[in-house]
Parts: sequence; structure tokens; C-alpha cells
Amino acid sequence: GDLLAGCIACFRPWKAARLHQELAAQWNDADDTLPALSVRTAFDAWLTTLNLPHGSEVVASGINIPDMARILEHHGLKIVPVDLDLETLELQTDTLDAAITSRTRLILVAHLFGARLSMEPVFAAIRKHPKIQVAEDCAQAFRGLDDYRGDPRSDLCLFSFGAIKTATALGGALARIKNPAQRTAV
Repeated sequence: GDLLAGCIACFRPWKAARLHQELAAQWNDADDTLPALSVRTAFDAWLTTLNLPHGSEVVASGINIPDMARILEHHGLKIVPVDLDLETLELQTDTLDAAITSRTRLILVAHLFGARLSMEPVFAAIRKHPKIQVAEDCAQAFRGLDDYRGDPRSDLCLFSFGAIKTATALGGALARIKNPAQRTAV
């Protein structure tokens, strides 16, 4: 029944705006959520709004989705990978601290294989760097409606509902964007 309802909704584009509002309200009551075609399109749109200087550095989880790296490179950004503890998939704190330079503008954390990384090391590392933004790729971290919507301190949290996900909607994504001006621009 859900799949049939989804198919019917695809042929009612005039109801899309209302459906987007209802979905965003169900996802998070902070009014910071936008539906998107995919995590990649939302990430690309968000980076476009940031308009980071060419050559800016993005500290990223050492294991990541290849398309995210391609999007960063398309925006002229330099990726600085951070090693992970292979047993816990947590970011190695000493490597993270060493990776941050005066050119770092963004930290991208990928929660992979169903794991949810602690974001504490990330926020501890940027305490002295208030201009660094934090993005979470939570595409593989969604386990249902268990109140995990990304870390509330993160500037961007992305969730995917594609056909290969455990909790699928056969496509689509949700982007939590903390900054209202960035959210409006996206």
C-alpha cells in the first residue's frame, strides 16, 4: 500500500509543496529540514551556497563515498583525509587535530555501515576554529525513527532513503541545515 501511495503521489506534482512541508515537520520540529532528490544533490547545493574559496581544505573521514569526494573536487576544494579506528570507525583524534589548518573550512564526517560516530572529537577539535563548518553524511546511519537526526551542533546533516537503504522510500533524501540563510538559499 505504501509503494502504491508513493507511485500515485509522483503523478500529483501540485501537492508536492504540501508533502514537503509535512515530511519536514515529521522529521524534525526545529523547522530546519528540507527534502531533496538525493544526499549528493543536497550536499552540492549547500556547498554552492557556502561559496568557499578555491583551494579551501575539507577534512573528511578517511573512508567515504566516492561521489562526495567528486562533489568537493568539483567545487575546487582540497580533501584532507582523517584516519579512522578500524575497530570502532571513530575518527582518530590525533589525526583530526593535525589535519586542521588555517585553510580548513569544513569537516565532513561519514557515518558508514550503520555506525554512528561520536561527534565529540570533531566539536572539541574546532573549539578554537569557530569558522569551520561541520557536515554529517548520515546516509548509512538511519535506523528508523529512533530520534537520531544528526548532531544538533552540525551545520548540515544528510539522510538518504534510496532503494539500497534499510529504511527505503525508493529514493529521496532529507537535509537538516542549521543556518536559516543557507537553508533558504538551498
